[in-house]
Amino acid sequence: MEAYCVKCNERRELLDVTPTTTKTGRPASVGICSICETRVFRMGGVGQSSKNRETAPETPPGSTSLSDTGTLDTRQTLPILGALFIVIVLIILNGLRKN
Repeated sequence: MEAYCVKCNERRELLDVTPTTTKTGRPASVGICSICETRVFRMGGVGQSSKNRETAPETPPGSTSLSDTGTLDTRQTLPILGALFIVIVLIILNGLRKN
């Protein structure tokens, strides 16, 4: 597996590649540069390249889905609730203006 070595300023072959995860849970690899023996970090698991990574299917915008915990995904519902709030406020203001 190759990764960019900051000390060599080039892509180098890695030795002793170990799969790991970041704090956010994404796969990563840690190894040692074959030339300068510097510790090198690369995003993506062992054997993954940017061309053959499997991505999770995305839910279409506007659809609501339940996460693994059984709760509603707020990233999709908050914009809908915000737009609904604005429409209700505009209806109320329009009614007050006519009176």
